[in-house]
Amino acid sequence: MDDDRPTTHPGLFGKLWRPTPSPPGFAAGAVIPEIHAKPWSIITFGWLSPILRVGFSRPLEVDDLWVLDDPRLSENLGARLERNFYERCPPEKRPRHIQEQGILSARDERFGARGERSSETSEKESPEEIEHGLTPEEEKRRKKAYDEALVFALEKTFRYKFWMGGIVQLIGDSLSTTSPLVTKALLQFLVDSYLHARYPAVYPKGPPIGKGIGLAFGLFLMQQGASVAHNYGIAQTMTVGLLIRSTIIGQIFRKSLRLSGRARVEHSTGKITTMLSTDTTRLDFALGFCHSLWISPLMIILALGLLIGNLGYSALVSVGVLLLGFPAQGIVVKFLFNARKDGIVITDSRVRLLQEIIQGIRLVKIYAWETLYGHKVDILRRDELKKVRTTSVLRSTLISLTSFIPILAAILAFITYSLTGHPLDPAIIFSSLQMLNVLRMPLIMLPFIFSLSADGLVSLKRIGAFLTAEELSPAFPIDSSYKFAVDITDGSFTWEVADPAKAKGEPGPGKKGGADKKKEDAKAKDEKKKQSKKSKKAEQQAKKDQSSGEPSPSGTIINEPKEGKEIFKLKNINMHIAKGQFIGIVGKVGSGKSSLLNALIGEMRKTNGSDLIEHGPVFSKLIAEYGGTEATEEKEKEEVEAKEQKAEVAAAGKPLMQEEDRNTGQIQWYIYGLYITAAGGFILTGLIILMLLAEQAAQIVTTLFLGWWTSRSIRGFGDKEYMALYAGIGGVQAVIAFLSSFAFALAGLRASRVLFRTALTALMRSPVSFYDTTPVGRILSRLSRDIESLDNQLPSALFQLMRMLAAVLGAIALIFYTFPYLGIAIPFLFILYYIASAFYRRTSIETKRLDSVLRSALYSSLGEALTGLSTIHAWRTQDRYIKVVDAAIDNQNRAYIVSVLIQRWLAMRLDFIANLLILGIGLFAVGVRNTSNPSKTGVVLSYTLAITQTLSQMVTQMARSEQEMNAVERLDYYGKLPQEAPPTTKADPDQNWPDKGAISFNDVKMAYRPGLPLVLHGITFDVKPGEKIGICGRTGAGKSSILQALFRIVEIEGGTIEIDGVDTRKIGLDVLRRQMAVIPQDALLFQGTVRENIDPLGMRTDAELLSALRRAGLLDTTSEPGTSDAAEATKGGADVSRFELGALVSEGGTNFSAGERQLLALCRALVKESRVIVMDEATSNVDVETDAKIQRTIQTEFAKCTLLCIAHRLNTIVYYDRILVLDAGRVAEFDTPLGLYDREGSIFRSLCSEASLNRQDIIRIRKAVHPDEQLE
Repeated sequence: MDDDRPTTHPGLFGKLWRPTPSPPGFAAGAVIPEIHAKPWSIITFGWLSPILRVGFSRPLEVDDLWVLDDPRLSENLGARLERNFYERCPPEKRPRHIQEQGILSARDERFGARGERSSETSEKESPEEIEHGLTPEEEKRRKKAYDEALVFALEKTFRYKFWMGGIVQLIGDSLSTTSPLVTKALLQFLVDSYLHARYPAVYPKGPPIGKGIGLAFGLFLMQQGASVAHNYGIAQTMTVGLLIRSTIIGQIFRKSLRLSGRARVEHSTGKITTMLSTDTTRLDFALGFCHSLWISPLMIILALGLLIGNLGYSALVSVGVLLLGFPAQGIVVKFLFNARKDGIVITDSRVRLLQEIIQGIRLVKIYAWETLYGHKVDILRRDELKKVRTTSVLRSTLISLTSFIPILAAILAFITYSLTGHPLDPAIIFSSLQMLNVLRMPLIMLPFIFSLSADGLVSLKRIGAFLTAEELSPAFPIDSSYKFAVDITDGSFTWEVADPAKAKGEPGPGKKGGADKKKEDAKAKDEKKKQSKKSKKAEQQAKKDQSSGEPSPSGTIINEPKEGKEIFKLKNINMHIAKGQFIGIVGKVGSGKSSLLNALIGEMRKTNGSDLIEHGPVFSKLIAEYGGTEATEEKEKEEVEAKEQKAEVAAAGKPLMQEEDRNTGQIQWYIYGLYITAAGGFILTGLIILMLLAEQAAQIVTTLFLGWWTSRSIRGFGDKEYMALYAGIGGVQAVIAFLSSFAFALAGLRASRVLFRTALTALMRSPVSFYDTTPVGRILSRLSRDIESLDNQLPSALFQLMRMLAAVLGAIALIFYTFPYLGIAIPFLFILYYIASAFYRRTSIETKRLDSVLRSALYSSLGEALTGLSTIHAWRTQDRYIKVVDAAIDNQNRAYIVSVLIQRWLAMRLDFIANLLILGIGLFAVGVRNTSNPSKTGVVLSYTLAITQTLSQMVTQMARSEQEMNAVERLDYYGKLPQEAPPTTKADPDQNWPDKGAISFNDVKMAYRPGLPLVLHGITFDVKPGEKIGICGRTGAGKSSILQALFRIVEIEGGTIEIDGVDTRKIGLDVLRRQMAVIPQDALLFQGTVRENIDPLGMRTDAELLSALRRAGLLDTTSEPGTSDAAEATKGGADVSRFELGALVSEGGTNFSAGERQLLALCRALVKESRVIVMDEATSNVDVETDAKIQRTIQTEFAKCTLLCIAHRLNTIVYYDRILVLDAGRVAEFDTPLGLYDREGSIFRSLCSEASLNRQDIIRIRKAVHPDEQLE
């Protein structure tokens, strides 16, 4: 964590009283004290007070958080959920490790151990029934027995805490619902006392004062008991919600490790990421309110029964109105469910695309595709916001309905009560009004709960389907007596124990697939395999060292034998770097072991035998053509490199991956201003506030009007006038409620759209160094979880806060209007509120920030694991990564559980203060019972009771809003990221630049990041137009740095680079990068079509694209220009569907081999028709045959272009015009290939010697390309 992170204003209370900061490491690894606390401390959440004191004294850190106890750890809960869920699934859908436990569930025992029929097949069964093995009746019973219901598995796993929370919450809500009975008794006491004082002759005996005091205290105790029970129940339920979230994250990750290749087509990495972030968050949020789904209807029935007891049959009118309202709400909820379901699909696509962009950002920038892919994301975002807008309209409709239905019910009930000849007694009317307010709360909450439930059900359905998806084939049994290490019966090769054999061939014939049988990534079909030993695979992932840009596979090779596996596979290992390590492994560690090597021809002779995969050319032909010309670099010098890396780290002073920054203290005011501005400005915000105040004013007038009606205060008004005006005010309130809710929703969507676009634009234009030091998961967290907050949680929290604030202001105004003397106590009450909230908010903000940081760390761990699944499978390190993810989940829950429970700590204390206000009003009313009109007391008491929960919820919503504003704060950080140079400038050359291709480097100095050593030290050289330059050198010499400097991926610190006389630093980045073509080392393909990958800007016709595919060797070159691509593919012997322009490309291009991906990257360069071409070790990951194809294409298609080729194989550049040899970031040699070779002691000659490349080889290769060249 950076020490210079910004701090914010401590607040007024913090200035008045600021305690001494607590020492660091408050928790010191202690287990959460709830498990050892006393019952009273547990019920009142007193055990949380110590950490609140620490959080008030100073910003909290991770070490201040308690460790979770064992029953709440992700691993333990995951094991229980896994068992409970998969026992509800058919045996064939259960994971292998569950099946191997051999324990039958009750469903298995009832239906048969493997879900099969227990009786013999009837002779009357149809052939179809015999074929499937089950009759329709049995299939129906089977589906019923195995419902695959994740919701029931969750219920069984968390049954005790879940239902305990629900039952306690039911007790609290029951106390709250029945409190109007005490209110009625108190008001009746006040009426009797008032009548006795005013008319002693008519009412000679008044009730004793002790009765009134007892009723006031009774009302206080009921309200306080309801608060304690309700908050404790909510705390238990929300704790279950967060534990369910963490448990499901663990299960999704475990399932992703077992997912088959076929299932990955349906469940892409982007979709899995969305489930891990958005779906689990929605599920967590929904579970916090799930008990209200059954408690609210019970409270509605109870309140209706009390209302009928109060108003008699007149209350049935209210019942009818409420019953008619439910179908209308149900229809809206159904549409809401469908809208949310459709929106999630779009969110999946957006997150997947963002993940592809972030993982391939280096190539996106080299190709100048930031605008293109930013626009694609923006289109998906607009579609996503359309669905969110639909849900916002539906939510506003629900809010309007739930606001109007109780008002309409009250209006019709009181009008009916009056029309039936009943006097409007204050005790009856205001206790009934309180009952209707009790009804109103669940009715208001039900739409919100329905919306959350819809989200939760959609998420549960998606997650359940994912958990039952197809898995990898089971491991094959080990047969130690079998003489072969691997035997593929119907395959094309075998290899014996202790015989390192290799597979080779043309691009795409199956080299990788043959060896990947060892990974068990595809189901065995025709082949029968037996494996005698454990296997391993070392795969070159083409990951680069972020500080040098060079590949570093040697560590993988060296570490490989440490696992102790008997068979290990080396795939696409960069042999010119790892030659020494390979020989050492095969010669020493490899003795007695088996190795399968997908390798380059230059090292083929090191093995005992070699077999070709079908469709490949014969081995002897390859050796004759390419075997003596394999280029190589020197062995890696680990000790030297280790020292260099330590020096770089020491110079930088920071680790490569930086910890996530977080602010401390309160949210700064400019963040609120930023959100308001993004939402439409202060004028729109002011209009929304006015609408909310108008809605609250209508609510107050409605309550006051009942007092005027019962006391007949308005002269000249009869019942008809009172009824008409009462109904009119209620209708106005409902209309304003809809308008304010809808306007706020639209403002929130606008803010979300603006903030996302700002952050995305800044992110796309930030330098590569930011991505080098920021994990992918952290970026995705801000663009998924934080955007979800901006779309839904933050607008909801702010809107509820503003409505509650308006209600509280209305209550204060009403108290001052009715009982001015009682209003004196209001300031003292608010001082208590402010102290409690200030004490809470500091810890609340910091726990939320810690939660966000730890959540990002969790998503980073998940993202890295999901993108490296192939390596995880190869090394069989699933268990290790599961432990890493479980630890990250539990670490995040340390902050999350405190953040959730301190909300209940605050709510209980604020409820106590509010209940003291109720007690004060009651005792004050008893004290002035003889002089104050009971109608006035009824108005104040009923309205204050209605907002009692609002007072505590307001502070909770304030804290929640501040917590959710953290998403704005985090996106604002991304919106202010350091930016690259502008994409265009006024000095940009015309579209024909460069027309010659002359390149000049003049004293160029470059470092990858500030503080790191220079990687280019005054590089100076000139390239003539159309000249072909090969660039070579030892590892770390600066070869790839030339490309970084030329494309301005990294800005140079000194010197100039000119192309056709134009200084590249003075023109726009997009102009520079689009006018050059590059064939990179990592041929990244995006999910889409072949056409979108070779011509993403859509600048070429189909004929031109087909021509590029033919010239790259992917289609038959003998076909006619008008021939369809499918027909050409057929002629060429390729799969018809593979290279059609409309053929689908999977995520990362995994449905193509490495060689095919490289050839498609070559097509991009052909389509671009640039004058300057750069190849960055473009053939390092492909076999020699593919390399030869690429070289032939280069010789013919780029003959007139200036070409810079960073060499992987020296034989591919010895026919170039000149060779540039780099050493330690400096130009060491620059001359013709023969000129350098003939120079005694030259670096180039030593490289040729290591590659077994002599002068005759160079002459032979140059003669083949330049037959007219005169060579000595």
